Amino acid sequence: MYSDVHAKKRAESLMILQVLIARALVESETSSAAVVRAIQSFCGLAGWSGGVHWVLDPADGVLHCQDVWCVPSDLRAKKLVDSLAETTLGPQEVNALARRVLVRGMPVAVADLDAEPQARFGAALTDAGMRSAFGFPVRVDGD
Repeated sequence: MYSDVHAKKRAESLMILQVLIARALVESETSSAAVVRAIQSFCGLAGWSGGVHWVLDPADGVLHCQDVWCVPSDLRAKKLVDSLAETTLGPQEVNALARRVLVRGMPVAVADLDAEPQARFGAALTDAGMRSAFGFPVRVDGD
């Protein structure tokens, strides 16, 4: 019985997310605004404090933090996303979650950030009260 209720709630959440993302795409004036609304929708449904959108520069393999969002009242999350804005991840930073998502081409979940080798953002994530993280690729026109 538990799995039936869980599956139903998950299906309902996915349907709500699809509607929210579609609205973000239709109603936003720029692609950046649509991405921020999509991050906000995803985080809101998942109960997360914030999210980041990384974009690959194919010329040099650098990932650029392009868009961020956080719950406005969560000052620790705001400090974190503000510190990540304009950040880059070089090709050598293979342990960063965004880089692992890019390499695998599929979602990556980190249950315990304290046990992760992400030295670059580890302290900032911990200071913001983050205990876990999740990343997934977004493909546009097959890229």
